[in-house]
Parts: sequence; structure tokens; C-alpha cells
Amino acid sequence: MKTLNEIQTEIDQLNKQIETLNSSKKEIFQSEVNRLLEKHKGKVGSVTIGMNNHEFNDGNATYFSLYVEDLALNFTDELGNEYNYDSYPKKKIPELELIRDEFVKFFGLFDDDFYESIYSGKYDEIVFKL
Repeated sequence: MKTLNEIQTEIDQLNKQIETLNSSKKEIFQSEVNRLLEKHKGKVGSVTIGMNNHEFNDGNATYFSLYVEDLALNFTDELGNEYNYDSYPKKKIPELELIRDEFVKFFGLFDDDFYESIYSGKYDEIVFKL
């Protein structure tokens, strides 16, 4: 039978492993965001994602979610006009639909707990740009 100290040591070791894995996950995330932005440089200036970071009345319970499906591409057209291309564009642009889908799929790979660990309590929206 293990002592409490032995159990605590095991828990501490597991927590260190989790911290290392989370750090690696964040590095992969940031690297891939930069790669996608670089890949679409000249077409997409930035990507904006809204979030819900709601604290309930008791002060302890919170609800966090990222609106990945509604993310907006921010781009400048050939005339220099800036636009947001979101899930409900006024005019569908096939090339931007494909790029937006690529970003939606990528951001969808990570769960709300991942995003909450990075962005909770800091923003109403997140803007990714080079």
C-alpha cells in the first residue's frame, strides 16, 4: 500500500507531464497559426474569433467557448478596401470560402479547454495575425 507521500509524488510527476504536453500543444498551435497566415499572406491579413467567457452569478462557475464556426477572415481587396469575411458574407467568394474552411477546421482541432487555458479572462475576441 502506498503512502500519501508516494501518491503525492506520483501526482506531482503526472502534473509535470501534463504541463509539458500542454506546452508542446501550445507551440504546435502557434506554429500552425503562423504557417496558415503565411500561406495566405496577401489574401488574409488576420483572423478574428469571438469568444464567450461567462461567469455565473455564484462567482465560481464559468462557461467558456470559442466561436470557431463564426471566425472572420480580415482581408483587403484589390481596391484597398478592408473587409471581414465571416460565416455569413454578403457575397460568397470561393477562394475565401476555401481559406476560411481551412482555418475553421484547424481551430476546430482544439477544444474549448485548450483555448480557455490560454485566453480565459483576457479578451472578448482573439485576433491572429503575422
